Amino acid sequence: MPPRLGRSSRRTRTTDPFHGHDLKSLPVVAIDLETTGGSPVRSRIVEVAAVRFEASREVACLDDLIDPQMPIPPEVTAIHGITDGMVRGRLRIDEVLPDLWQFFEGAILLAHHAPFDCGFLAYELSKRPDASPPNPILDSCKLSRRVFPEHHSHSLSSLCEQFGIRREREHRAADDARACYEVFRRCVERIAGDRPALLWEDLLERHGPPLRFEDFHRPWPKVPSLKILRRALRWSKPLRIIYSTASGYETERWITPRAIGQYRGLVQIEAFCHSQQALRTFRLDRMLDVTSTPPPEA
Repeated sequence: MPPRLGRSSRRTRTTDPFHGHDLKSLPVVAIDLETTGGSPVRSRIVEVAAVRFEASREVACLDDLIDPQMPIPPEVTAIHGITDGMVRGRLRIDEVLPDLWQFFEGAILLAHHAPFDCGFLAYELSKRPDASPPNPILDSCKLSRRVFPEHHSHSLSSLCEQFGIRREREHRAADDARACYEVFRRCVERIAGDRPALLWEDLLERHGPPLRFEDFHRPWPKVPSLKILRRALRWSKPLRIIYSTASGYETERWITPRAIGQYRGLVQIEAFCHSQQALRTFRLDRMLDVTSTPPPEA
């Protein structure tokens, strides 16, 4: 029976539910995403996979193509092979997240370059009222660098080649998640050496503190404009904003908020821009004024 994870963000040696447990007794969920680009703010998830391992055996897999509701750039399709036609009409990521969180129950999470994959998930999570999943997150790339310093590259492709790990479809989420776990397993074997058991805390001595989804978030700013934006989001109401661009140029725009999230400590407003007749993302700290004024008639 895996230890039950609480919601507290403050975990110590005595409160960590995994402390004192042999890694072989702990479930691990390896996760991987394919996206339209490199930034959660400007890009979207097109495929998510989570593969659950218990006693070093795969016991379940969640693998879904996701409708990003935006075009996939051709140069990105050239990498993972996922086309607009493959994802059109599929579930949105917000419709998949509840099943994903349930799939994580009681497990250690694992990803290769965890800040990337979990950064996308944390951004999507920040748009929702749900509490952050409390699971600790390990990074197989970070661990490999510390355990196999002799390797010249620690990309997943390079490690698969060096370890003889076979993937049927490179750069597809489920196969990459399984490969990530195989890299992790080899790291654990080297750390354990001749020991009959490797404890959770022994692993952390080599890996370092695990990530958590809450690490990606900051307290929400207590400013009137955010309250106005949230109210408009709830009721799908348009707003007038004065916005400062990256170059410092001030513009007047009318927007209807679609989602409010956080990325790297900055509040991001996803909205339909009536001025440009397109979906855009705006930073809250660049909104100089926000008022509940309907857009002018075209």
